[in-house]
Amino acid sequence: MMRTMTRCVAIMAVCVLASVAPAAAQVTYQITTVPTFVVVSGDSEVLGSVRLTATNTGPTIASTIEFFFPGTSCDNDFDSGMVLTTNSAGAPSFVVYPNAGYNVAPTPDPVDAVTNTSGGCIVNITVAGGLTPSLGPPPDYLELSGVRGRIELDPLPTLTVSLFAAPSNSSLFTVPNTGTVATPLVGLTTSVTAGAELLCIGQVKEGNIILSEGFNTAFVQQVTTFALGSAKPVNARQVYGAVNNTQIRLIVGPIPAGVTLYFPNTVTGTVGAYTPGVKGDELQLLPQGSGTLSGPTAGNSVLVYEYACGNQAVCDTTLESFDVTVDSSVVATASLGTVTVGAELNPRETVPEPPFTSAPNSSFGPPPSPRFSDAEQGPYPLDVISPCSTTLLFPWVVSNVGGFDTGIAIANTSWDYTNDVPVPVAVPYPTPPEHGTCTIYGFPKGEGASIQYTTADVSAGDTYTAVLSTTIFNGFAGYVIARCNFQYGHGQATITNNYGTSMPPTVGFGYIALIIPDPVVNGNNFTNFISRPATPDDSLSAWDGIDANTGESLSQ
Repeated sequence: MMRTMTRCVAIMAVCVLASVAPAAAQVTYQITTVPTFVVVSGDSEVLGSVRLTATNTGPTIASTIEFFFPGTSCDNDFDSGMVLTTNSAGAPSFVVYPNAGYNVAPTPDPVDAVTNTSGGCIVNITVAGGLTPSLGPPPDYLELSGVRGRIELDPLPTLTVSLFAAPSNSSLFTVPNTGTVATPLVGLTTSVTAGAELLCIGQVKEGNIILSEGFNTAFVQQVTTFALGSAKPVNARQVYGAVNNTQIRLIVGPIPAGVTLYFPNTVTGTVGAYTPGVKGDELQLLPQGSGTLSGPTAGNSVLVYEYACGNQAVCDTTLESFDVTVDSSVVATASLGTVTVGAELNPRETVPEPPFTSAPNSSFGPPPSPRFSDAEQGPYPLDVISPCSTTLLFPWVVSNVGGFDTGIAIANTSWDYTNDVPVPVAVPYPTPPEHGTCTIYGFPKGEGASIQYTTADVSAGDTYTAVLSTTIFNGFAGYVIARCNFQYGHGQATITNNYGTSMPPTVGFGYIALIIPDPVVNGNNFTNFISRPATPDDSLSAWDGIDANTGESLSQ
C-alpha cells in the first residue's frame, strides 16, 4: 500500500513538471498605460498608449496578443494611424507583426487586426515564435499607441484596456491585466457677454465670446493651418492619422436690418502672442467665411475659427482661452432685436455616425480626424439693438377741469458733468449726449378715447415745458404717458387751481413722474451667459442673471 502511494505521488510530480514545462517558453509582460483626456463629443479621439514590458526572456510562442477596449468603438486601424513600436535592440530577436518602428503596418493589414464588436474594440497583434526579448536595461517592450475611439458613442465615464493571449498559455500578464486609457470630458466651454447698440448713438458696449478648453490638451494643431498656412507647431503631437486641426464653429443670427457685426480675423489666446512654429496660440478665421456679417438675415450665419499653436508642449500645459471681441454698428432706421450666437467644436461629423460595430476607417478614404458631434452651446444673446428711450408716467393730470390746470416739464439729462473736462471725479462710463422728440399720450378717466401729440426735438441738457390747457389736452382729466426718444429723461408735474380766473392760485401740488423700465437690455446693464455641459434636466441656454431696467428708474 505504501509503495502504491509513493508511485502515485511520483506520477503526479511528473505530470506537474510536464504541465509547467511549456511555461518556460512563455514571455510574461507587465502592463502600463498612459491615460489621456478625450473630448466626450469626439468621434475620433486618441486614447492613451498601452505598453507591454517583457519581464523574462521567453522565448515567445507563436500567438496573438489581444488588446480589448471594452465599450469603445475604434475609428482607425494600422493603415490610418495606429502605431506599434518596440525598443528591441537586437532585432530580429524581438520583432512582431505589424513591423515594429513603422507608423503604418505592411499592406495589407493582417485579417481582422482591428475589429469592432458589440462589446468593444479588439486590436490583435501577431507574435512570432522563438523570439527572445532582452531584459535590458532597458527591457524590451511592445507599445500600442494612436488608437482613435468614437467617444461620442461611448457612455462610459472611464475607458480601459484589457490584455489576453491566444492560445491562452502563449503569453502571461502580470496582475492586473487591465489599465485606464482615457477619461472623456467636455472639450469646449463658452461664455458670452452681450453687447448693446442704441439707435441714437450706436455701439455702447462690445459683445464678447470667450471660448475655452474644457481641459488641458482639448485643442490641438496637427497640420498646417488652412486659414493662414501657419506651420505645424514645435513639439507637435504625433498625428495618428489626423488631417485637421481643432476648429470652433460659431452660429450667429438672425441679424436685424441695418445691423452689422464685425468679427476679428485672428484672436490671441492665453499662451500669448502667436508666432508660427515658435510660440503663442490664436484662433484664425477660415477664409471661406467672412468676419463681417450684415442684416437682414432670415436665418443663421456660420463662422469657423481654426486653432493654431506655436509650441504644442506649452499650449498643452495651459488651459487655453480665447476672447472674441465683436464690434457692431447700426443705422438710425435699424430694426430692433437681439442677435444670438452659439458655439460648437468643428469639424463636424459629415455623415451619420456609423454603428458601434462598424469597421474602423482605413487609409482608403477615412473621414476627417478629429471630428465632433457635440450639441450647440447656446444660443446666447450677443448683441442687443435697442431704442434710446425713456418712458415717463404722470399718474394724474387735469387741464381746465374744475378750475385746475397742469404744467409738465421733461428734462433730457443725457448731458451731465461726466461730459465736461475736467470732471469732479473719475467716471468710467460718461453718458453720451442724446436727443429726440417726446410723444405724450393721454388716457382719460372713464375709458374715453386716448389723445396724443409729439413735441419738438429736445436736445441733451434741454427741458421741454408745457401748460397742458394750451395744448390738445385742454379739458382732459386722467393720466399721461410720455415716450421720449432719449435715455435719462426725467419729468415733473405741477397742478394748480383758479384756472381761467383773475385770482392767483391758492392750491399747488407737484410730483416727480415715474419712470417705466423698458423690457430690453440697454445702457450699461448687460448679461453674462455661461455654458454648462448638457444634462437631461439642465439647459445650455441658462441665463446667469439679468437686469432688464434701462437708463434710470430711481428704484421706483
